[in-house]
Amino acid sequence: MSPFRWVLLTVAVIFVALVIGAVYVVRALDVERLRPKIEAGASQALGRKVTLAGPISIEPSLTPSVAVTDVRVANPDWAKSPDMLRAKRVSLTVGLRALADQRIEVKSVKIDGAELVLERGADGRTSWDGLGRAAKASNDAASPKDVRVEARQDAKLDIESVELVNSTLTYRVPGRERVLAIKRATASAAVGAPVHLDADTTLDGNALGVKLAGGTLDALLHDQPWPVKLELKLDGAGATIDGRADKPLSVQGLGGAVAIDADRLSRFDMLAGSALPGSGPVSLSARIAATGPGTYDVDQLKAKLGNSDLAGTLKLALGGARPRIDGKLDSGTLRTADFSAAKAAAPAAPATPATPAPAVPAAAPPAPAPHASLIPIDGEIALTVKKLEGGSLELGDVTTVLHLADGRLSAQPLSMKLPGGAATGSFGLDGRAAPAAIAIKLKADNIAYHQLLRALGAKPPAEGNADLAVDLTARGTDAAAIEHSLSGRFDLVAGQGQLANDFVERWGGQAIVAMVPGVPKDAARRLTCAVVGANFTNGVAQLDRFLADTAAATVAATGSIDLANDRIDLLLKPRPHTNALEKIATPVRVSGPLSAPSVRADEAGLVGTAMALLAKQKNAVASSVPEVQPIAGQNACVVALARGPAASPPQPQAAPQSPINQGKQLLQDLGKSLFGGRK
Repeated sequence: MSPFRWVLLTVAVIFVALVIGAVYVVRALDVERLRPKIEAGASQALGRKVTLAGPISIEPSLTPSVAVTDVRVANPDWAKSPDMLRAKRVSLTVGLRALADQRIEVKSVKIDGAELVLERGADGRTSWDGLGRAAKASNDAASPKDVRVEARQDAKLDIESVELVNSTLTYRVPGRERVLAIKRATASAAVGAPVHLDADTTLDGNALGVKLAGGTLDALLHDQPWPVKLELKLDGAGATIDGRADKPLSVQGLGGAVAIDADRLSRFDMLAGSALPGSGPVSLSARIAATGPGTYDVDQLKAKLGNSDLAGTLKLALGGARPRIDGKLDSGTLRTADFSAAKAAAPAAPATPATPAPAVPAAAPPAPAPHASLIPIDGEIALTVKKLEGGSLELGDVTTVLHLADGRLSAQPLSMKLPGGAATGSFGLDGRAAPAAIAIKLKADNIAYHQLLRALGAKPPAEGNADLAVDLTARGTDAAAIEHSLSGRFDLVAGQGQLANDFVERWGGQAIVAMVPGVPKDAARRLTCAVVGANFTNGVAQLDRFLADTAAATVAATGSIDLANDRIDLLLKPRPHTNALEKIATPVRVSGPLSAPSVRADEAGLVGTAMALLAKQKNAVASSVPEVQPIAGQNACVVALARGPAASPPQPQAAPQSPINQGKQLLQDLGKSLFGGRK
């Protein structure tokens, strides 16, 4: 039985008990003699012990008035609060003449200081289980044999006015409770007339106004179809429901028009039970139709939050262990900032000196909880977004199908437009364990990678277009955790472009160009093509394919990039395009922090260069770098990698020289290589 139905039945039973008491009072004015009988009748009807602990006063007439103080309805033994209901004072005026017409006429009811506590245990039990089933009274209030509480099926309850003041309704579940404080609420439910309710309340300290116009009280108590018009007013927000319920007490068959408006989403913190983004304004409208027990169709759905909008249709299945949502949603614009904007922080209180607390051992951090709660629903939703904005990144024509099942989310198939090109793939999030697992597969063609990197907040090393293939997995809920666990494959193939000045300077490219007469100064910046391939394992990328070609040189590389520890260790092998430099092509070691790596000539490579010059042989370093030659319609770097480095022809061995002559010859060859022979 729902808490709403229990509240109505409890009030009705107390009314009936007090009416019976009034009748007895009119027949005999010995109130104290009747107290046990009234308590026993109410206890029998509720199946829970009812106590009238305070004085009872009466004014006998054809419209007698009865006032009772300290009314209590007991809770089950397991509940935290001993009383489910406790009221300081309940006063009631009834019309006895209406009994002849089989009506229970309540002229007025005033309840002051009521405290209603509804509790749900960790095992799923509720404090209102069994109420209204005419259970036996407790041993402390056994029902006398000469007391009977009878109700005729055709009897009508006629309530002219009800007033509730200074009362609270508390709903308590393990670890959390919500409190509805009722400053004043008035209601009426005359026979054949609509029920009206007007309440001035606060929910968890936030002002909440309630207005209700419904069907008749008789239809409500018999759980028959009931029209309802409900209006809720919060500070800066409002909500309306205009529809009907097929079974109002069972909360079944709800349907009608729903509208919500607010200046910001965080106005609904108290209804959601958690902090919501402070973005706004927010609006929502829809029509809801019940299609079965716990199932609903939602159409004409239109929602706006800030600059984001959403429209479409949904099917809801709210029964069972996990709710399910299926449907189709379309959006003109979705901005991630609208869903994650933080509320303004309250000003910090001025610091006050405090006595230093004694040192205590730091408590161990709590074990991470499973993330299945991140995805508390199941379903399948087709989603189309014309423009998706995430920070500075803008994606266009995003289409996907969201699959939600058992704490897992996947977007598959997934397609979108990226700067300069398009991409297809899939995205997955497994929230069944902690930390959550992420998987992304993406194949992008001809994307403007410099625009993409800028939008992601990174400084691009070059400008141009490229094809991209990504198949990566990670675990974590923040960037650091994701970097530490990144595993999978990354491949990039770039075409013609322009390297950034600072990038070229950092790797020493301009210094080499300046040493060679006749080579344009921007030669090191003119990118012909590039290929990058790497395997990621726990945040470490191991390069197995790297070739970049500029107008000045072709560079191959091997090594690793450790994202988890912010380290880089690469060996760059150049092949200068100028014959004068090919003999002195020296490997470059790049190592250290990613933000500020050191660049220096590799010692082993220097020895090899010197030996090549002494032997007047082709430099082995340059020979190990594939030779890039432009090929129409193909990426030259891809072709060069497939072909591999050209085999160096065998060179005749030079006669041994003395160490002094070797040094002289090295200096002479180096000078000729750099500046050419002088006549």
